Amino acid sequence: MIDALYDVEFVSNVKTGGHGIVIFHDGLVMGGNASFVYMGTYGIDDGLISAKISCKNDIGVMATIFGDPIEFSFTLTGKVGDEEEIVLKGALIDDPTKLVFMKLNRRAELP
Repeated sequence: MIDALYDVEFVSNVKTGGHGIVIFHDGLVMGGNASFVYMGTYGIDDGLISAKISCKNDIGVMATIFGDPIEFSFTLTGKVGDEEEIVLKGALIDDPTKLVFMKLNRRAELP
């Protein structure tokens, strides 16, 4: 079961990366950092995770890993092997040439 609190490191093929915190719980993804809120869904099928996440920069303090957009959504996929570290890759839904790579490190179990 991957339901837990993770720190997340992410990078795109457009700009340098960033960090945040994310919770996976019962098919939902929730998280954020100093400027962004992350919300989405995930599913696991035959050891593969797929997720769709929407990000919103509601404060405007930091630039996104894709440049200027303040709201964007992307899809991610990856293999669930070691649940202590999960690596995902994906792309923006509106522009599949903009790629995102994420490394999730398990930090705490959910109550």
